[in-house]
Amino acid sequence: MRILLKTILVAAFCGSATAWATAPDDFNVLMHQAWEAQLANDPVFASQLGDRRYNDRWADQSIEAINAAQAQQRDFLRRVYAIDRSALAANDQLNYELFRRELQYTVDEFQFNGYLLPFSHRGGVQNLESNTTGLSFESVQDYDDWLTRMSGIGNVIDQTSAICRCSLTQTGSGSSASTRTRSQR
Repeated sequence: MRILLKTILVAAFCGSATAWATAPDDFNVLMHQAWEAQLANDPVFASQLGDRRYNDRWADQSIEAINAAQAQQRDFLRRVYAIDRSALAANDQLNYELFRRELQYTVDEFQFNGYLLPFSHRGGVQNLESNTTGLSFESVQDYDDWLTRMSGIGNVIDQTSAICRCSLTQTGSGSSASTRTRSQR
């Protein structure tokens, strides 16, 4: 019986520990989690910064991954609003405001479905080779990681094609004159 009581007390104490966290602690944890999520969701960006944990992969641009990333950003925004800004130090209040604005901007942008334009003159699957200029190749492992990353290019192309198909169905452009061949006009 004593063991059961001790177990319940320990579980209750551990379960309520998050309620005792301070606003600065919550904010620092949230910032760290958001940063780690950004690196995990954008492996090339992480590599360009010198973080080699994701050197061997591309970003998952599947519709499912995009939806999951959007849900994650909404959750981060919900969590930042739950933090009492006034309980933060002055410099952290500024960081809070910048972070909150960036999250809000990102979440607000979802309504425009920008992911449905997977390529443009500024980037896309058609110029992935340009990523090499921002990467550091200092070891054999760096080259091995690049070769592994490049072996996944077929998946990147497939995901981009799926986004294009999704774009056609969501915008109704699949039946417009702009998508018909010249001979059909």
